[in-house]
Amino acid sequence: MMDHFLNTIAFYFYMFALLTTLVRVFQPKLTHWVPLGFTAIGAALQFAAFLIRWSHLNWAPVTTMYEILCYVSFGLGLAVFFTYRKFDAPVLAAMSLILPIAALGTALFTESPDLKPVVPGLQSRWMPIHVSCWCFSYSAFGVGFVVASCLIALRRLGRAPKMQEELGDLFHRLVLFGFPFHTLGLITGALWAANAWASPWFNDPKEWTSAITWLIYAIYLHLHRKKILGADWLGIVGMASVLLTFVGVNFIPSARQSAHTYVSPGSPGWLMLGWILGPFAVLSIALWALKFWRKTPVSRLKQDREVLNATR
Repeated sequence: MMDHFLNTIAFYFYMFALLTTLVRVFQPKLTHWVPLGFTAIGAALQFAAFLIRWSHLNWAPVTTMYEILCYVSFGLGLAVFFTYRKFDAPVLAAMSLILPIAALGTALFTESPDLKPVVPGLQSRWMPIHVSCWCFSYSAFGVGFVVASCLIALRRLGRAPKMQEELGDLFHRLVLFGFPFHTLGLITGALWAANAWASPWFNDPKEWTSAITWLIYAIYLHLHRKKILGADWLGIVGMASVLLTFVGVNFIPSARQSAHTYVSPGSPGWLMLGWILGPFAVLSIALWALKFWRKTPVSRLKQDREVLNATR
């Protein structure tokens, strides 16, 4: 199918963007517009694939796990492009590009791209708006997770205070962008449910975790306004809640029968579990390593060497 082919080409453009971003880490003279150009082309190809699939289905292609992952990767590609268009940070950009690559790669290599009929309960005018709101909020929160992680790492090292200030401001801007979309996602989801099933709330696990995610970022915005140090840790907690909402609740048996779940009944694949644990495993290892780095800074090693030489 043409849409699957375009998504595959977009995947390789995202890979080119990642490779050229890594090159920029060692060759800063390479303009950042090269990886950003690859990212923009990848997002444009995905948008074209989205429209083609919509024309085949005669409905918004946001009902299967394959379609959702493709849509989320498109949103992440846009978030990476607009975040690093002015904020030139190759290491952060490379880490952020892993997100759309992981989402699109999971869709292409583990999910079926076959067209499936849309069930009547999903044929609501609110449904595409609702899913789009989640897509753009999760994309902003995903890039914000990378930014918050790097900010926390710099604070643990006690380095680059100006960079810390810039990262804190960037994370705040990403949350300010994603939070209204998340709020609209809750509202449009309630309107969709009331229209389709005559009730705006069903005590569904995804509904509760979505509400918890909203509360986490609302608390962050409040703490940031009060200038309370450490509020950026909620970027980590918030991302955990996002992943729990997106794929984690699929491991709850009762949630697999939910209208919010994009998997067939049965046990979700281990790759989905990796989606939940992977980012935080990497983050935990990085922060654990930084703990030892901070305990033995270069200046301390030099002092110990000078003392040793003086005693000889």
